[in-house]
Amino acid sequence: MAGELDEVLIEFDRNGSLPRRTTPRAQTWVLFGGLLGWDADDDRLPGSVRALQDAGVRILINTVDAGDPHRTPIGLR
Repeated sequence: MAGELDEVLIEFDRNGSLPRRTTPRAQTWVLFGGLLGWDADDDRLPGSVRALQDAGVRILINTVDAGDPHRTPIGLR
């Protein structure tokens, strides 16, 4: 990252599965870890939010209407 980011905006579609989560879990940890250059199996991932904040990166997360119908595959209903 080397100070290249100062703000990250993440937008989740309100009709998708991720907005139903109220706290960061594996999906967001991996996303934030990726911004830090960490691998998906890095033991530091649960601390990735704090690591970004400590690096001075402002994290903004919004839930938006992306207009995608998000169909559930037949085998997963």
